[in-house]
Amino acid sequence: MAAIAAAGVATSMAQVYSVNAVGYVSLSLKKGFNMITNPLNNGSNKLTEILPDGPVGAEIYTFTNGKFDADIPTFIEGLGWFPDTATLKPGQGAFIRLTADAAPIFVGEVPQGDVSMPLNAGFNLIASVVPIEAALDSTGNAGMNFPGQAGDEYYGFENGVGYKSEIPTIIEGLGWFPSAPTPKVGEAFFLRTGTARTWTRSFSVN
Repeated sequence: MAAIAAAGVATSMAQVYSVNAVGYVSLSLKKGFNMITNPLNNGSNKLTEILPDGPVGAEIYTFTNGKFDADIPTFIEGLGWFPDTATLKPGQGAFIRLTADAAPIFVGEVPQGDVSMPLNAGFNLIASVVPIEAALDSTGNAGMNFPGQAGDEYYGFENGVGYKSEIPTIIEGLGWFPSAPTPKVGEAFFLRTGTARTWTRSFSVN
């Protein structure tokens, strides 16, 4: 398969391979906690569809309305995901806890057209809806087109280690300081904001 730059760039964390709008993304994850998203649409985006092979022992921690969800889907050897109805959509961030290093592969379609994500006041665990690597202040078809506002804070996570000490923040009249963060393909982050709004963008692989 041929790599398409518009769908993302190869990094140490993820590689994106695609023909037209269908392809796969391989992530490199560490033992312990990793902050991820599902980078491609696959059916109903159930865990049984996007990560049918686990890994065994994997746990998924999702975040809704400012708090972690009570249900923790777990991949059980010989059984699969339990519960088997859990989903993870593109742009939705989550922690995955692993018992060993793993390189899961996501297969599906690149989200295209007009895509949007609601941002709530407070903390949001989110990611780019489309699998591209670009700074949050980038624009255009290959840009993030993130609707940043003064006071927004970005909390990144180093997989298998913990939260990064640097917290990029938007300062009125200056922009992101010390610089605009660049989440990798398949990487989620916490956004803390004081104002609810919608992150809307239009994307095409062509």
